[in-house]
Amino acid sequence: MSHQYLDLQRILMHFLFYFPKNPCLCFRDQYLTNAHHLSFLVYMVVICSAMDMLSVIIGLAFERMIDLNFLAIDTSSSWLKIAVQAGEEIATLNMRYKRRSDFLMIEIDHILKSVNISLDDLDGLGCVIGPGHFTGLRSGLASVKAMAFANSLKISALPYPECLTPKEPLILLRKARKGWWYFSEFDGSKWSYSMQAHEKLKELVERKRVISEEGIEGLKTEIASPIFTPLEMLKSLEKAFEKGENVYDHLSLKPFYVQRPIAEEKLMEKKRGKV
Repeated sequence: MSHQYLDLQRILMHFLFYFPKNPCLCFRDQYLTNAHHLSFLVYMVVICSAMDMLSVIIGLAFERMIDLNFLAIDTSSSWLKIAVQAGEEIATLNMRYKRRSDFLMIEIDHILKSVNISLDDLDGLGCVIGPGHFTGLRSGLASVKAMAFANSLKISALPYPECLTPKEPLILLRKARKGWWYFSEFDGSKWSYSMQAHEKLKELVERKRVISEEGIEGLKTEIASPIFTPLEMLKSLEKAFEKGENVYDHLSLKPFYVQRPIAEEKLMEKKRGKV
């Protein structure tokens, strides 16, 4: 891009030095005098120089983002997903674990070593915050918070549907608890989140594209397990840091439950009963 602007500058300077004696210059049916001609060309050279400088700044910013080291994790489903970017090198893990919390830090250590970096080399973290399995979410967030605190890092909070980049309306369904589903709907511009009872799903998803991690009785869905890849998660993290959106410290990062945990609901019911 910068070479193109330099070539344009040379062309303008050619006009400036080789046509100073022309009585006028026709530009969009307007005749310019020599003085106007000179001012116009000088003005164009300045504009091109500014654009060239801007392209260099953008290029440096882009190169800086490539040079950063990021780590992103997802423990919100039955799949353990980890992605790391070390400069231009990327490594990912996508495995199904029954007890993800038992293997999370072990796999993080392995994947960091595979790209020859350590936690001390990281510039930022990312974590899927939900909606999803309560135990999985809590173990993932606790691990990311600890790493962020120990290394003074910021954390990108990623609701799992936003790791996708759909171009048309879409509904994602994920099992919440017996008889209930996490209902994430993309209307073409933004996501909305709710909890829906099983018996209402057929009415809500009629004539719409639906993706789920598992088959749902009485409902036609596309099955994708997992719904998104570690690489898509990493790209979402990078976008969040570029825009400075949904980036938190270890104290302010919170899980995105959509529903209250059953234990919390029972405690609230007990409190209401005492009042």
